[in-house]
Amino acid sequence: MDWKRRVVEMGVLTRNDDDEGRQGTFGVLERADVVWAAWSDDGQTPAIRVVRGRDLTGPALRHGVLLVESEAGALDPAETHGEVIGLLDDGKTLDIPEPAVPPHLIDLVMTDPVMFHDGAEMDFAPLREAERA
Repeated sequence: MDWKRRVVEMGVLTRNDDDEGRQGTFGVLERADVVWAAWSDDGQTPAIRVVRGRDLTGPALRHGVLLVESEAGALDPAETHGEVIGLLDDGKTLDIPEPAVPPHLIDLVMTDPVMFHDGAEMDFAPLREAERA
């Protein structure tokens, strides 16, 4: 399973937890050290961006995923919850940091288990088994 699929699966889990309308999303924004955003421009291929915690390292980081409509939809909740995204010199274009996903965070999300925003461990073994079947 590649890292993009793992991030999307974590987002699906958050959405499934979302029994109170926005509870899962609120939990991610309040408790996650690293917030991933996932969307698809073509309806099939996932696009991923880290919108919080880009410079953080270490195995004890709590990860959360927001499934959003677009990249702009990914940046809005980040800014609302304290991540300042400034403008470029033209005063109009958002200064969106690159790379979209720092390599050290890809490495973290590929470890087993990944600590989820609520402190639970996300174990990808069942998903790997399902892929093999």
